[in-house]
Amino acid sequence: MDFPDRAPMVLIVEDDAATAALETSLLESRGMLSTVCATGAEALRQLSEMRFDAVLLDLGLPDRDGTDLIVEIRERSTVPIMVVTVRSKAEALAQCLANGADDFVGKPFAPVELTSRLERLLQRAGANGTGRSAVGAGASDGMEFIAIGAAALFLRSGELVGPDGATCRLTGRELELASLLFRQPHEVTPRAAIYKALDRGSSSLSNRSIDLHVSRLRRKLRSVGCDDAVIETVRGTGYRFRPPSG
Repeated sequence: MDFPDRAPMVLIVEDDAATAALETSLLESRGMLSTVCATGAEALRQLSEMRFDAVLLDLGLPDRDGTDLIVEIRERSTVPIMVVTVRSKAEALAQCLANGADDFVGKPFAPVELTSRLERLLQRAGANGTGRSAVGAGASDGMEFIAIGAAALFLRSGELVGPDGATCRLTGRELELASLLFRQPHEVTPRAAIYKALDRGSSSLSNRSIDLHVSRLRRKLRSVGCDDAVIETVRGTGYRFRPPSG
């Protein structure tokens, strides 16, 4: 990837020397610079002294848990944070998002996944004035997800995880509806597009049933502590997903 203005600077927070060396080499091959530190305390010091465009963060640090470090970083900075972790439980990953992380990649990672996801994160941050994106999508250990602010929707399992770890499972049509809406933030999704996505050759699907599926999805968002107003009704047209701010 070409960076027209300057090479992005990435802070690698990783206590395993071999992993840190691999990440450094991968970033260098894609035109990025990096600084490595092995503890949370050193990471905070580096962030106070230098400007970084992104942080690659391991959760298993010797002096503190990485999920706590995310909170400390967020108190000081809006720098994009990508978690690189062996942890794969949906609740743990959702906690990272709730604390302020923007994305995560599972260990062991494919080199192209790490670099391409980091490049997209840098692009999103640049498009938003170097701030964080309220909506992301990614994968960790094959577990695809869509981030909805501090909540997450895991696409393979249909599990919706709220900011405080509350969970519920979506039905097949609810998952298809959520995927369609949440992948198109700020864009109006017409009823015709929703009908096409949910239609399974059943004559029972109607405008009224689409409204019912939307209502049930909103109810499940509320049940895990999300604001159901993120799904906005656009009268006479369809629905729009408005990502939560912050």
